[in-house]
Amino acid sequence: MLDNKYGAFRDATTEYHRGVDIYAKNKAKGQELIVKMIKALDQMKSKIDFRSVYLKVFFDAKSGEIIEYLRDYPEKSIFKTLKTVDPPRLAKYDEILRAE
Repeated sequence: MLDNKYGAFRDATTEYHRGVDIYAKNKAKGQELIVKMIKALDQMKSKIDFRSVYLKVFFDAKSGEIIEYLRDYPEKSIFKTLKTVDPPRLAKYDEILRAE
């Protein structure tokens, strides 16, 4: 985890946790920080192995939470991005897109 190739992942997860903290006081700002994390992970695709245990553990723990925080986010396309960075939960993200 301390390897430099995971530096961007560490930064992205820090943004996610900041977004969660801010969400209670400012929902829109919190959602934007969570979306920023998802977009950062999407940009990292070529730099880190998406079968990485770090990503697996992160999304195992946080995917449901992310869905709840972004369920009413106006740009549903973020769930399409989530499908690319977290393929094991494709069905969960498709469910949100179908409900649109």
